[in-house]
Amino acid sequence: MAQFSELLRLIFRQNRFLLIGLLFLTFISSLFEVISLGLLVPFLALLSSPDSLEKYKVLNFLGLDYLKENPSDFFLILTILFVASVFFASTVRLLLIWVSAKFATGVGSSLSYEMYAKALNQPYEFHIGKNSSELITLILNKTNSIVYGSVMPAVSLFISIITGLSIFFALALVSFKIAMISLLIFGALYYLIGWSTRRQIKANSIAIATESENILKGLQEGLGGIRDVIIDCSQQYWLELYRKHDSILRKANISTVFISQSPRFFMEGIGMMAIAMFAYIQTTVFSPGENVIPILGVFALGAQRMLPILQQTFSSVVSIKTHSASLHDVLASLSDWNANANSSNFKTVAPLKGDILLKNVSYKYPGAENDVLHKISLLIKKGGRYGIVGKSGVGKSTLLDLLMGLISPTAGLIEVNGEALKSLEDNSWRKQVAHVPQSIYLVDGTIAENIALGINRALIDESWLKRCASRASIANDIESWEHGYQTIVGERGVRLSGGQKQRIGIARALYKGSKILILDEATSALDATTENEIINVIKDLSLDLTIIIVAHRVNTLSLCSEIIELSGGKVGRICQFKDI
Repeated sequence: MAQFSELLRLIFRQNRFLLIGLLFLTFISSLFEVISLGLLVPFLALLSSPDSLEKYKVLNFLGLDYLKENPSDFFLILTILFVASVFFASTVRLLLIWVSAKFATGVGSSLSYEMYAKALNQPYEFHIGKNSSELITLILNKTNSIVYGSVMPAVSLFISIITGLSIFFALALVSFKIAMISLLIFGALYYLIGWSTRRQIKANSIAIATESENILKGLQEGLGGIRDVIIDCSQQYWLELYRKHDSILRKANISTVFISQSPRFFMEGIGMMAIAMFAYIQTTVFSPGENVIPILGVFALGAQRMLPILQQTFSSVVSIKTHSASLHDVLASLSDWNANANSSNFKTVAPLKGDILLKNVSYKYPGAENDVLHKISLLIKKGGRYGIVGKSGVGKSTLLDLLMGLISPTAGLIEVNGEALKSLEDNSWRKQVAHVPQSIYLVDGTIAENIALGINRALIDESWLKRCASRASIANDIESWEHGYQTIVGERGVRLSGGQKQRIGIARALYKGSKILILDEATSALDATTENEIINVIKDLSLDLTIIIVAHRVNTLSLCSEIIELSGGKVGRICQFKDI
């Protein structure tokens, strides 16, 4: 229940009106259920024996004298009232189903959006330690699991309880003893079934939460490395891995469906036998010779309505318990992500006008024993061209992450325009930094969308876009294609060459209007000719742009005014290009 309290607290802000409407319709539906059952007794009594209606005091308001004088008219009135109550009860139930579904999907939409928003706003260190399949499973699969396995069943459970109590109340007015005995018998049977299957339900809950993540992880890894899969002929390995996890997941789902649905047929048989036994006992033991048709009809209709409600209640409880592990994972993640989310209670950094200064900066990754970088001190002047070199593992990429504000120093200080970077609002600083990695991330969209990545298509400044493409020396290529800037690049840019991808990366950086351009091994995967072309593009960029380049090839650093050599997590030396 604590989990559902937390869930309701998270979603109430955006779904309160639907929740209020749901409560209102539930009580209206229950009221019509009581009315229809209440009218059924006199309706059947009048149908079987008009004289017996005198004992139904509830009908005095309709006038028994009128009944005796005009039985056919009264029968018509009663028929109309009964039909109307059944019609309105059915109509409200249909509306209740629609509102319930809309409420549940609204919860899912709000929850998945909130999770995605929080995930995107987590610090970079958070994403370093997370597998993307885990995040996708939480945001997509487990959220859907909560909607259809927890929220909708919880709504159905609430409706079933209110409706069931209303029907029990109506039946108790007819015969409290029989209504109570029936409720105790069927309630006890459902409880025993639930108690005997509790361990299997818990095992299914864990399997569903775990295997859904394993399946997505396997799909991402198998399809993500499809070139190697085909070359290595390892398709069977990935298929067997998928089959293993998929089989466990589907067996858990089958088990859950069987446990939740199978009692229905058992209970229906018991219900039919109970009505027959009630008819026999009522006519031969308690009230021999009395007309039991009205009472029998009410209990028959009550059983017809009550048994599905009991089954729905049981099925909802099973579903909620089965998906409790997914609910726990989502709520626990939201709680953790709230604690780690990037804060915005900082000053906005002014545009870079001065220098960037690193004072005795050290960094150690969470859980690591030693510093990756140790007491780094550097001065990066505005408009300068800097190269960073060193062997693999000496901290080059970590230094870039610190400069971009993706991570914060564990010791020391970084100053921008004379102010400590940690006291500044991270996002306003990151907007001034553009990053061109070795592998340019491209979405399966148009050239224009990839250059102006993250900007709504309708808001793209086409003139500025073309100017940036021209400065990155990619405009001639783009304009020679049939669809120009609307050319689709394909998934991960499979239709573009390495040099074209890098130029698009540079054009993207320029479109962003950043003051600092960082190239992390941006040309290492290119041939010598293409690399020289990219270097020439970089040389022609504005002198107001501060450029920092990490590279293994010496000629890539020819445009740099200073070369910073890292060794053992420290600055080994700072020299000129000619001194390398």
